[in-house]
Formats: sequence, structure tokens, C-alpha cells
Amino acid sequence: MSGGSRGIGLAIAVRLAEEGANVAIMAKTDTPNPKLPGTI
Repeated sequence: MSGGSRGIGLAIAVRLAEEGANVAIMAKTDTPNPKLPGTI
């Protein structure tokens, strides 16, 4: 999904993962979000 690195997109990605979905995310920025790895 796109927009999964922050905000509503992140919330949706986390919820889908909690429900058992395999989630792959992408973001438009090339700077990694330091809080994201290991959270989904």
C-alpha cells in the first residue's frame, strides 16, 4: 500500500497486519522514518 509510513496510512497498515494480512508499504520520501522499522 502507498502512504503506509505515517498518519492514516500507517494506522491502516498496522490494523491490517493485526488482522493477519501480509503488508508491504512504500513512501514517497527517501528519508527513512526512524520509528517505523519493526512496528508493522
